[in-house]
Amino acid sequence: MLYQIAIRSFQLRVALFLLLLSSLSEAIALAQESIVGPPITAQERILLDDATLHDVTFVGPEIGYAVGNRGCIRKTTDGGQTWKFLPTPVACNWESVVFLTDQIGWVAGGIVAVDGRTSQGCILATRDGGATWQIQAPVGLGYLKHLQFFDLSQGVVCGESTSKNPSGIWQTANGGKTWTGVVHTQQYRWLGGHFAEPNSGVLVGEQGQIALLGGNRLFVDPSLNLGSKSVTAVTIDDTAKGWIVGDGGLIRFSPGGASWQDPATEIPESLRRIFDFRTVTSRGDRVWIAGHPGSSILLSEDAGQSWQIASNPSSAPLNAITFVDDKTGYAVGELGTIVKTTDGGRNWNLSAGGIRRLALLQYSSVPEEASLSLTARYSGHHGYRTGVIAMCKTEGAEIGEYASAPLRLEAAQQHAGGNITSIRWTLPLDLPQIREHQPELITRWNRATDGQLSEYVLTHLVRDIRTYRPTVLVIDSPEAHDHAGLLIQQAVENAVRMAADVTAMPDLQSQTMLAPWQVSRLVLRNRAGQGGDLVLDNNDYLTGLQQSVRSAASPSYRLIQPGQVTGPLFESYSISKQTPIPQNLRLNDFFTGIVLGPGSDARRAMITLEGDDAKGEAIARRQRNQAAFLKRDMHNEMKAGQTIAQLNDFIAGMTPQQATVQLYEVANEYRNNHDWDFFESVLMKIVEDFPAQPLAATAAVDLIQLWGSQEMRALRLKGRQATKVRQQVDHNQLQNDLNNIRPASGEFAEESPSPIVPAFVETEANAAISPGSQNDRSNWNTTWTQRAVSLYQFLEKNHPHTASTAEVQFPIASLLRAQGATRPANELYGNYLVGDELGENQIRNPRLAIAELEFWLQSRSGFSPKNFSLCHFTEAAPRLDAELTEDCWKTATELRLTSTLGNPQVMNATSEETPIVLCSFDDTYFYIAASCPRREGLPENLPTKGERQYDANLSGYDRMQFAIDVDRDYFSSCVFEVDQRGLTHDRCGDDPTWNPEWYVACDGDQDHWRVEIAIPRSQLETFGPPAQDPVWSVAITRILPAQGIQSWSGQKQEELQLGSYGWLQLKK
Repeated sequence: MLYQIAIRSFQLRVALFLLLLSSLSEAIALAQESIVGPPITAQERILLDDATLHDVTFVGPEIGYAVGNRGCIRKTTDGGQTWKFLPTPVACNWESVVFLTDQIGWVAGGIVAVDGRTSQGCILATRDGGATWQIQAPVGLGYLKHLQFFDLSQGVVCGESTSKNPSGIWQTANGGKTWTGVVHTQQYRWLGGHFAEPNSGVLVGEQGQIALLGGNRLFVDPSLNLGSKSVTAVTIDDTAKGWIVGDGGLIRFSPGGASWQDPATEIPESLRRIFDFRTVTSRGDRVWIAGHPGSSILLSEDAGQSWQIASNPSSAPLNAITFVDDKTGYAVGELGTIVKTTDGGRNWNLSAGGIRRLALLQYSSVPEEASLSLTARYSGHHGYRTGVIAMCKTEGAEIGEYASAPLRLEAAQQHAGGNITSIRWTLPLDLPQIREHQPELITRWNRATDGQLSEYVLTHLVRDIRTYRPTVLVIDSPEAHDHAGLLIQQAVENAVRMAADVTAMPDLQSQTMLAPWQVSRLVLRNRAGQGGDLVLDNNDYLTGLQQSVRSAASPSYRLIQPGQVTGPLFESYSISKQTPIPQNLRLNDFFTGIVLGPGSDARRAMITLEGDDAKGEAIARRQRNQAAFLKRDMHNEMKAGQTIAQLNDFIAGMTPQQATVQLYEVANEYRNNHDWDFFESVLMKIVEDFPAQPLAATAAVDLIQLWGSQEMRALRLKGRQATKVRQQVDHNQLQNDLNNIRPASGEFAEESPSPIVPAFVETEANAAISPGSQNDRSNWNTTWTQRAVSLYQFLEKNHPHTASTAEVQFPIASLLRAQGATRPANELYGNYLVGDELGENQIRNPRLAIAELEFWLQSRSGFSPKNFSLCHFTEAAPRLDAELTEDCWKTATELRLTSTLGNPQVMNATSEETPIVLCSFDDTYFYIAASCPRREGLPENLPTKGERQYDANLSGYDRMQFAIDVDRDYFSSCVFEVDQRGLTHDRCGDDPTWNPEWYVACDGDQDHWRVEIAIPRSQLETFGPPAQDPVWSVAITRILPAQGIQSWSGQKQEELQLGSYGWLQLKK
């Protein structure tokens, strides 16, 4: 079954979209040019047929449009009796559609970058009913969830925020040719909206966010405390009466669109536990609400005074609902479902999509642990309909640096050929190491579910099973310390039994029409190791994928876990005793002995592949051997060096996409082995030989951050000694290569003209691998700066969306600032100066805070930024005894940590219950002292005496983390950690093998533990003498296992992010 041809077609149209948006002028030109989409092939039609639909609209009783994933746009001209697919020039996921007439309309949606770092909004406009389209999506739009036009000129969209428009709202006054962001400094992820006019409306989103847009100013409604529930949809009528709906059966009514209250009659508690609502619409006093499950649609004919439950023939969740008049309405949702009513919503019938279900449903604890290899194997190759549900939510209220987890998981599953995805809101994993602490975990989950943990979890699991009716259900068999995984495994096993029990959860059948369902096969994925009933080799070559499983799934793994290159080589599974297989049945895969024919309710139609693919099979075999070699031999210095010389052999015969994936896997092995010279050379080959490939942008970002980091430069320029003659990258040749990057091409790797071969020089035994003299070090700094700036220019030309991100622009600005190029550095920082000043206690966009600080340092006008402090010089060095009695500590500025994340006890901690940190310095050392009040529930270990070892395991212990970013690039730092026992851990940038010279004293009693640290400034300021009155970006954080985080600088998770840093100026 040749599904992969169709998947690749969609991917090519996404790549075309990104290339077309390489400049603003080209984007404006595209907005004026009508483009006919390529004809839809039979393979594409199969994938479009069960694509998730997100929105539907009608212009009159006969003409309607439905839009969804994989670039799916469907049109009816006969009132929903038949629906045809419309070809489009680009294949984004379409989330919203609006038509002013039967000919003039727009669709909006987006894509997620291949490494999950960013999203890009997409808009298409048509003037001929979808026959041709104009691309309207300049660089800078985030992934779009909602679109409205009010006439031919004025429109508004909302969705994911971007670094340059944190509000996540954009407006147009010229029909979509250009878009301008609504100015606001706080970051949002909007899931829906309803606007009376472009600058007036209501927006709803994640974490219970509700906001009012008025006069181009955004006002967030703080009155609703909805916790981790998302508000998914809103509708406002002409009289300003409105409704919002969301997770956990959320329904609120507003008589004037400004404040929200419970409806006159609430739906029963049992229904609220069952439903996660996704859509609402109203006409006068009539209100219709739908979501998950889609088997029932709520109807009120008296503005919420009473409620009726209407049955729906399909149980697939519904995402959008619209009414043409008081009688005729349509709803669309997952698995290509379209249903219609002609009696005001009392009865519904299928209009398109059929009654479909999943062949395979997979539960994982978190999105990063899902097996996308299963999706590639069973959906991409065999055509089975599959789904992935992540039971736990790891993202908190703080918006991180990447596209949102739901978008990344959806894109990953879709890329591998799968169908549905979801991340549950009920089970947060937001506290440090909480998975490993069962009592705290259960307490946290009970708090998130209002004390109804068991009821919510089991109800949702049984609901899912009866909604999707999977033949095979896959869950993890976790390791012993993973209490979250163990609890989820137990719950799913119970839910499988209850889902098949006619007497269990009668409300599911009586109120939502979800009949019992028996899972045929419950499969456990063995996370602890090999063994089991079935081992799947992900290097298997599958004709339907035209590549190996691992190769096909690798882009999906990068999406769900940025930084991950490929999936596992093998996966081990066992069949649960709940669903035993016959003793004489030899298990070859999950569906051995189960018949699900192509074209059935759980499987797509089949397209026969003619002939064999000897070339593809040969490449798959070579990839298998190469993967084994990389895992086994890359630690060997000689073989690691030989690999560099054989890179062209590694990728011979591969497509550009396969070649870049293979090269990035090699680079990642070098990264894991901390061999930065080889890591650099492989990334350069990706950029040089495949500049148009999306992974070239990822490689360029990695290189810019590597070259731009003073910490990583110092690590590479340390006087390490070679013990044998070895090949070494000739960086001068690489610089020449960089200046001769070839233009983008679509040829296969082996057909590329004169591929650039990395040059090498040999180093004699005991010669320094990197130059050690001050003059040499200066030369290397200049060279790396030039290379980073050259790569930035490459990104601006070839991948402008990536070039516009803070993770590129802040390191470049740091390099420019260090070279005295203040003006171009300020231009980059200026991209993030948006909006008016906010009060000190309001949530800040960390990019804005960084930009404000950098400008303030130049002018020193007005008050100093928040989290800026002076660190005073001391004439007398402290004695490291952890008593903190020296004069330097008496005069030091007190840095009091505050609780930024945690359980109620942590968040309500008084100032006496939070740590105090003091800093000082002299010409030789930087000194840190901290006093930490002990917290109940944490280990009681007192500091130990004696010699310390580098890089102890600090997991499970109360610890302090100090991250020092001397050059203020904000993406790499020297990190020093000390726990309550006095044990330490350190790393430099991405290299945990860094073992610096530093000194620690730790002491304490039953009430406090204290630490005193001296770090040689030569370990931090590595180039030349210390600067005069330098300003460092510093993150100071206390990590309380399973309880929370306390920070001076705003850090809200264990890993450092942009919002983690404050600033210290060493003032002599």
